[in-house]
Amino acid sequence: PVIARGSPTLRRAVEASGGRVWSAASDRELRRLFLEVLQELRDRYLVTYIPPEPVTAGWHKVDVRLNDARGDVLARPGYWVSTKR
Repeated sequence: PVIARGSPTLRRAVEASGGRVWSAASDRELRRLFLEVLQELRDRYLVTYIPPEPVTAGWHKVDVRLNDARGDVLARPGYWVSTKR
């Protein structure tokens, strides 16, 4: 199946992975967005989380926020733990 730019399916997949959809209407806008993406890659942080044992099966919501700081947070909304471990 073809997934159109900005389609609900694409947006749901991107949001579930903690990402963002980029869309450009012109070559000039594409260049600007590309430079913006490069800057975001330079400015990013990687935060890891290891849940305490025992880990329960099912969906676990994740809420990532900044305390006393300004910025955008892009993170997955949660993670799934299988009943088979």
